[in-house]
Formats: sequence, C-alpha cells, structure tokens
Amino acid sequence: MSQKQTAKAKTNASKKGSFLKRVKDGKWHWTTYVFIVAGILVLIPALVLSVISIKAALNTGTPLFGNRYYGDLDPSISSAQMETIKTNVKAIGNVESVEINLQSATLRVNIKTSETVTADQYAVVYQGVYDQVIAVLPVADYFTANPDTSKNQYDLEINVFNINPSDILKDKDGTVRANYIYFVLVKSSLMAEPKTQEVSVPIDAAQAEALRQKVIDRDNPPAAETPAVDTTGE
Repeated sequence: MSQKQTAKAKTNASKKGSFLKRVKDGKWHWTTYVFIVAGILVLIPALVLSVISIKAALNTGTPLFGNRYYGDLDPSISSAQMETIKTNVKAIGNVESVEINLQSATLRVNIKTSETVTADQYAVVYQGVYDQVIAVLPVADYFTANPDTSKNQYDLEINVFNINPSDILKDKDGTVRANYIYFVLVKSSLMAEPKTQEVSVPIDAAQAEALRQKVIDRDNPPAAETPAVDTTGE
C-alpha cells in the first residue's frame, strides 16, 4: 500500500471515529439536524398523499351519496299531505284528473280539465287548486325561503290543461288544436306571490310559427326527383 493510500485510510478512519465519538457523546453537528428535519418535512406529505391515493383506489367505482337540501325543506312535505291535496283537488269543478308529484324540491300538480272549459274559466280552476294546496301546506311554512337563515323551501308548480301535452306532440302535421289551453301557476320559495301564464299562447306568434314550420319541413322532407330516362339512343 502506498503512502498516499495509507494516509487516506487513516483520514477516513479518523473521520469515522470522530463521528462515532460524537454519536456516543450525544453531540451532532447542526447540519445533521437540518437533514433530519428536512427528511421529516418531505416524508409527512408523501405519506398523506400515499394514504389518499390508496383510499381513492380502493373506492373506485363506489358511488358517492349526498343531499344538496341538507338543512333545508323543513318542515317536509309528506305523502299523506299529497294524498289529501289530491283528494281535495278532485272535488273542484271541471277537473277530470289529478296527478301530483314531488321532485327536486318542487311540488307539481297536473290538472286535466274538460275540453269544453274555456280560457276565461281557467282562473277559477288553477286558483281553486292553489287554495287547496296552501290549505294543507301553508305558504309561509312550505313555500317561502327564510333569508335570515338562508334556508330554502319548496317551489310550487300547478299545470292546468285540457289536452295532454304528450298528445299535442303526437300531431305530426305540426298544427295545434284551436281549443288547446294550457295555464301554469308558479310560486318559488323566493317569490312573494305566485305568477300565472297561459303557455299555450305564444308570446311571439311569428317566431312560434316559424319554428313550427321548421319542424314540419324537417319531418316532411321533399321527395327525391326521379331522373328522366334518356331514350334518344334507342
């Protein structure tokens, strides 16, 4: 072994002995603490991310359930209350059938009337339905949001028509029966009073007619012309 290699070996041994002595004596250089702290700071987020990744992998394909109305809709509308409303509404004059459902925090009451009922008689029908609803479900309790607590409540929608809308859509010629009448009464939880509109009468008649004509043209394309047969060569 050369003198250079011997000196290097002695130096390494000296450093090793010095390090062991410091460990034995409980004395560490400040850089040692820096490396330890840095290692811990790196290790903690790495462990957290690892745990999150493992949980996400294990829960892959598992649906997440939630309730966007948590803390709202209090008091809630019960099935018994809906049945009571349905029974009371059936007793209103000119009402042929009643359908009531509760979806997405909206209570919908669909009323089919006789085709003999005129448009000016509809106010009596939808107002009578509205009165029966709020008699069972007071507006202040069920259909009015509380701005102080930011608590949302139900919306109310009453549809009154003499021809089922699905039957109207079956008319392939695009025409609408002259006696078709459809009123909608809406009361959201943010509205002070309900609003009513006759949706069977378009706000812009010209635009409605143009759209109706487009549907007719789409569903009834022109027949393809048969090419003329050239008989000059015969």
